[in-house]
Amino acid sequence: MKEIVLDNKLWRIKKWSSWFTYLPFVREVYLAGSLAMGESESDSDWDVLVIVKGGRVFTARFFVLLFFGLVGRRTSFVKGGDGFCFNHFVVGDFFDLEFARNEYDKKVLGNLKLIYGTGEWLGRFLLRNEWVGVKINDLFLESPILILGEDTWFKKRFERVCSDWLEKKLQKIQEWKMKRSLRYLGSSNSVLITNENEVRLWFRPRANN
Repeated sequence: MKEIVLDNKLWRIKKWSSWFTYLPFVREVYLAGSLAMGESESDSDWDVLVIVKGGRVFTARFFVLLFFGLVGRRTSFVKGGDGFCFNHFVVGDFFDLEFARNEYDKKVLGNLKLIYGTGEWLGRFLLRNEWVGVKINDLFLESPILILGEDTWFKKRFERVCSDWLEKKLQKIQEWKMKRSLRYLGSSNSVLITNENEVRLWFRPRANN
């Protein structure tokens, strides 16, 4: 039964991952969490790690959340674990994974599955973090859900018109919204990190009294 659930989810992930080709500044996307480890349940959402272009992490996050929210494939907009959970965005060229402080984190990172990549960016992030033990060749050659291709003309064109001003504006807005959500709804176990190289929001809801 679990294998059927996993296969169905992977098929839907591959279907929707093709849209990353159109989203500005997205360079790679890795499947993480229980799905990547083959331990999916029917209500498991699609945890992903999104690798973006340097200097555009908040702009990339804005367009990713906007698009998948509009089409109903964000976990905030869909029930039953049938959507992406975009809780981690990083700049691949400048980011080394240093937050795997226990065996579970290492297991998760060691089972990352590349589901979208283009051109020269393919695998660059993992090559900077070889300690997690991912087999690069297996990752590229045996992934049943990998979307490979070049960025679209629309994506390249749109990236040229996005400015530093927009990035800074979106950073202020997003940081304010995330901090407000944690202040009123999040528990002390939640994690929020925001800077020019990373946006990580691991939201843990506050228990009802």
